[in-house]
Amino acid sequence: MLTFKIAEFNDLPEIVRIYNQTISTRMATADLDPISVESRYEWFEQHQPTNFHFG
Repeated sequence: MLTFKIAEFNDLPEIVRIYNQTISTRMATADLDPISVESRYEWFEQHQPTNFHFG
């Protein structure tokens, strides 16, 4: 059985590590250069459940 959890700020380095692994294949992203954890702070904050806006 799969379980899911809401990502926490301390998960961000691992999220970025996994994302950066996809760059060389270009199958999941069009990015050409690795991103930094710091460059994803605002993105991460904007995608937290308390910041979702529907409709």
